[in-house]
Amino acid sequence: MNFNVLQRSVRARWIWIVSITAVSAAAVLVAGWLAAEPDSPERKADCVIVAETVRRWQTAVAALTPIQGATGPSDEYVDEQYTQMATMVQTAADSVTTPEIKSYLTDWAAAADRLAMSQLDVSGGAEPPETPEEMLEVFTPINDAAGALGELCPDMPSAE
Repeated sequence: MNFNVLQRSVRARWIWIVSITAVSAAAVLVAGWLAAEPDSPERKADCVIVAETVRRWQTAVAALTPIQGATGPSDEYVDEQYTQMATMVQTAADSVTTPEIKSYLTDWAAAADRLAMSQLDVSGGAEPPETPEEMLEVFTPINDAAGALGELCPDMPSAE
């Protein structure tokens, strides 16, 4: 065997061993960071804000959902509630410090704001979602954000 070929083979093996070791060390560090992150005081405080926001959201939705056979709330009340709900979620997003939680709350707030704006009866305003596709376009980001927040904050109230 040629000495140059042998030398390249040994060098390649060492590069591979060092690379695998570096990747393994990085994976262990990331896993340790992710495992420690949920216990951080900032995340715990942010999860309390998320839980309170979810409870308030659920209460507002319940107020907008008529009991079977009952007359629903007025359109003006519904418009006002949707606007308040969007503002509430944006306020929560502005008050948290954990980047992931802030991002998901911001996504939720943007979708809630879009929902609120689509409900307003102003000339030139967006039309409320009517088709299933339009409804999915508005509600999917809310559901996705809530699901991600539920993973980040396991004590978050679930949908009832």
